[in-house]
Amino acid sequence: MKNLLITGGSGTLGTALIQQLYNTYNISIISRNEANQHTIKIKYPKVQCYLCNVEDKTLIYNVYDRVRPDIVIHAAAMKHVNLAEQNPIQITKINIGGSLNIISASTHYQTPITIGISTDKACNPNSIYGYTKRIMEQCFLNANQSRMKFITCRFGNLAGSNGSVIPFWIDLEKQNKALPVTGKDMRRFMFTTAEAVSLINEGIQLCTQRDGGFILGKKMKVVQIIDLAHAISHNIIEMPPRLGEVALEYLISKDDAPYVKLLDNDYFLIDTQQHNETLPYSTNNADIMTSVEIRTLLQECQNEN
Repeated sequence: MKNLLITGGSGTLGTALIQQLYNTYNISIISRNEANQHTIKIKYPKVQCYLCNVEDKTLIYNVYDRVRPDIVIHAAAMKHVNLAEQNPIQITKINIGGSLNIISASTHYQTPITIGISTDKACNPNSIYGYTKRIMEQCFLNANQSRMKFITCRFGNLAGSNGSVIPFWIDLEKQNKALPVTGKDMRRFMFTTAEAVSLINEGIQLCTQRDGGFILGKKMKVVQIIDLAHAISHNIIEMPPRLGEVALEYLISKDDAPYVKLLDNDYFLIDTQQHNETLPYSTNNADIMTSVEIRTLLQECQNEN
């Protein structure tokens, strides 16, 4: 079996990748969360766990030297928009500096495939978090070589991820507390961990078939935030938007659109060739989840937890 290394491997996405790929790869993870690593090791004893911060280049090189990965999935990041606005130095060290360390290690150890996890907030960025992820995307594309392929997967909001709105609101509802809603007309791209893992698998497969140096995404539906809140509780309090929050988000920007190649099952890739196959894709023109789809999403999140 090939060797798979996941940074941020004890988080929501990393755990989902381990669960679905446990018998497909020899899996190693890097993370800073000792407690989560302990839980993973008990449930998945074959996973090799390394306590390591992606800011530490020496430790990253040591892990690469031991693992000799065939595939790296770089998911480690500081991701909370409001905290990023308050801590720009730290998020830059992690999201940009840490990504550069992964690029350096993958290049030094000639890793065949390295996949960076990005976000819709990197598209037309207007927050510090979005800017760091946009820079990460461009650095990965710039690092691409014929024998060492670098790509990024552009995510929407990962439903049910640690610290995200769904588990936060569900916990408040259990305590009979009001759900704080910032911007009741706000919409967000949202998909499940299973869909996220499928997107990453699609990226791995594409890297075996073509050159790297592209951004891979999936067209997805949006959730009307007020509808999501009402599906959990009717005890709601409106709050002003948090630092860095915006009403409109894109998966495909106006600048991206000419370079988008449409693939099967609503996947798309963005490269350097003009294709002119789609228009910009935002929370304004994407399909909105129905109440039934929202309930299904919430049920899937609770089942995962």
